[in-house]
Amino acid sequence: MVLLQAAFLSTADTAPGDRYSDFKSALTLSTVQLMVTSLTSFSQSNNKMPSSCVSDATICCWSGFNCGDCKFGLGGKSECLCLVEECCLAVGEDSLGCGMVTNEDNKECCKIGLMGIACGLKSPEVLCTQAQYFCCMEGAASFPFTKGYVESFSCAVCFLSCAPDAGCCVEAKEATALRRPLKDYSYKVEGQAMNR
Repeated sequence: MVLLQAAFLSTADTAPGDRYSDFKSALTLSTVQLMVTSLTSFSQSNNKMPSSCVSDATICCWSGFNCGDCKFGLGGKSECLCLVEECCLAVGEDSLGCGMVTNEDNKECCKIGLMGIACGLKSPEVLCTQAQYFCCMEGAASFPFTKGYVESFSCAVCFLSCAPDAGCCVEAKEATALRRPLKDYSYKVEGQAMNR
């Protein structure tokens, strides 16, 4: 609200036709000044910039950057009801296999792999989950909230976050699915054992 008032007051002396473009310029300048001030105060404090930070998030999904663990290539895994998919074209990652590559840890009944991609059928556990990375960009989504992907409500725009934590360049919550090999679903088994 303060940004809008400052932008409007800075255009009070201009002609009505020029007011919109001046208002837009003043608002953009005010937003940039706020972000620079936030980043400057953050860097001057004793805190370090997080290696991974959320850029955008909406309820049950988020995307961001992880400069501390940048990988050359892309990879990801997703589930939608009874469908499961894994994709990996990254340097240093294991192949997803070729032929029948069913993973019983993930309650799969059949899955076919072709080196960099695997698709299959499984017993449904969630409506949808997804985790992916591309070089230093990464993201996760899940509905309903699921251990290993997105565990709580999230909201962020242009690196400004208001949930689950408020601030600028807020560190991304740990998405276990992104930190383990794509074929590894043991964190789901551990999570189920802990919930009993």
